[in-house]
Amino acid sequence: MKFATLSLLYLVATAGFIASQEEILSSVPGALRNGNREAKTIDKKWVKLIKPPVLQTEVCTPPGVSIECRHSACKEFVAGSCFEITELFQSLIPDMRECYAENYPELVDAALLWNERSMSGIPAIAAAEGVGTIEGKHMQIDIALMFDHWDIVDKAIGDILATNPDDVHALFVKAMYGFEGVLPNVDPPEVLGIIAHLDIVSPNAAKLVDRTLAEVKRVWFKEFLHPLYGPDKYICEIGMDGDVTGMLFNNFECKAIAEEFHPSKIAILVFGANNENIINARVAVAKNLADRFPHAVILATGGALDTDRAEGDLILEAMPEYADRIIVDRQARDTIGNSLAIAEYLKQNDIDILLSVSSTFHLTRATMALRGVLQRKGLQDTKSYMVGAGNHVQALFPDEWNQDNQDWLEISNGGGRFCTNEIPMTNRDFARGAGYFTMCDFETL
Repeated sequence: MKFATLSLLYLVATAGFIASQEEILSSVPGALRNGNREAKTIDKKWVKLIKPPVLQTEVCTPPGVSIECRHSACKEFVAGSCFEITELFQSLIPDMRECYAENYPELVDAALLWNERSMSGIPAIAAAEGVGTIEGKHMQIDIALMFDHWDIVDKAIGDILATNPDDVHALFVKAMYGFEGVLPNVDPPEVLGIIAHLDIVSPNAAKLVDRTLAEVKRVWFKEFLHPLYGPDKYICEIGMDGDVTGMLFNNFECKAIAEEFHPSKIAILVFGANNENIINARVAVAKNLADRFPHAVILATGGALDTDRAEGDLILEAMPEYADRIIVDRQARDTIGNSLAIAEYLKQNDIDILLSVSSTFHLTRATMALRGVLQRKGLQDTKSYMVGAGNHVQALFPDEWNQDNQDWLEISNGGGRFCTNEIPMTNRDFARGAGYFTMCDFETL
């Protein structure tokens, strides 16, 4: 191979002393700046969208085309079903019509359904299947990745490689997620061989997957072990000492922000959520940080997905006393959408330090998605620090903790939230943020 193997890169990336965020923060000089801001919306003029007119108000899936998978949505889906196409979901960022609908008109219906997020993406996957092209198979991979349908991803990879064993997109995906053990027909020990094959076909793609896997592992098993906390260390750490989480993240401990940390240009990023428990926990941490850094701008991000109002607005409504400091992004579809809006704001306002507030289980994925986007935008020198807001999903914030919540962290989906979702999805979101996700992204590699 022309480059270091994954195992070597991982050892290099994680070897030696890795300073905790507390120690990193203690070395940052500076003075807080003054100034007030009125609540406003992030300017979206910068967003690159296809924005063709959406003439359909409804899209029907192909009759006779069903999708087999382990997810309950596959059993509930009825071939030939029709789904509403809404202006709201078609306007969120990023727009899933890019790449496939832009270059393959026959995939427009599948892209519209993908934007709608109906039934965990299964109608969109069925629409792509009905087209009967290799491009449709590539699109199925990307849709299925967005909803963690690992068995659908695995099948589409096999179908593509049966036609073209050197397909760069399929090999990239096979290596990225095969390494995490979530693809049914790929054993993790096979991954170095897959990367070696990819190195012959596309050395640049091979380096990308290798370095992505190494960096994601470094952040998960070094940096994530010591996130920062806001008002309460206990809240940040809750659920992380279970039978599975305690073993997976040995020595996990949230750290206090150093007293001498007073940067001159800082923003507090609060990721939205569709769960009241999660929102309340994140807002509590954000309020503490806002009081600690009274001149920091607060970035509230999240569109209206499973809520009647944008998630960014829910954060604003929960923090009325800070309204003049809050910037609201209402158009983010997902974590990448959050990151795209935030990256542009940071660039336009010359902010170089960011405190990212999210649920503890979501910290690494959110941070790596943002860093991928920052890398793509030439803002890789921006410092982003994780601030944990606990793991309240099934349980009320802040007092209640129950076995259902612990089970969600440790045994859901057959392996727990971290192993079956958050860690492999971090691979996805970092690569996607950096601009390597759809088939189109790999055409020039």
